[in-house]
Amino acid sequence: MVLLAFLTIGMQVFAQNSVSGKVTDTKGEPLVGASVLIKGTNTGTMTDLDGQYKLPGVSANSVLVFSSIGYETKEATVGSQKTINVALADEAEFLDD
Repeated sequence: MVLLAFLTIGMQVFAQNSVSGKVTDTKGEPLVGASVLIKGTNTGTMTDLDGQYKLPGVSANSVLVFSSIGYETKEATVGSQKTINVALADEAEFLDD
């Protein structure tokens, strides 16, 4: 019985899910072509014309990295979330140039 409990918990840790959401700027405007990557891998996707993305095969312990040119990079741990929406702030150094 205890072994079954450990196996069930182990299966949940390694289970893979699909994560989706929207990437916007701080004003709520969608960011087209923003990058969404699973940290430490080459696996990722880009946002569509509405700032929406969908990324299959994401484990609960994965960290997603959101980035776009001219904006600060943001990270989010997936955990049990199926939807992760993020707002990226303008990168101050980029604006000064």
